[in-house]
Amino acid sequence: MRTHDFLDDQDQIVTMVLSCEIASQGADAITRLGETINATRYEEQCVSDDLTLTNLYWVNNTRGIVRSLQAVSPDAGYVQVDVF
Repeated sequence: MRTHDFLDDQDQIVTMVLSCEIASQGADAITRLGETINATRYEEQCVSDDLTLTNLYWVNNTRGIVRSLQAVSPDAGYVQVDVF
């Protein structure tokens, strides 16, 4: 279980409890700044009564996250983060 806090349209904090599962999606090379990095992609599915979201993580051979695509909010969408 995971909790997320959001501001609603009345600027009140709303806490949502999500049930999340993460699974490997296999090998997936990524390219950033002209360099190809061999990684394993993981997909995290999170659901609640009111929300479903999917986060993606790319992990290198030393088990470090090199990229993620994470949900920000239903209105804002997703943000990609590259770790150098």
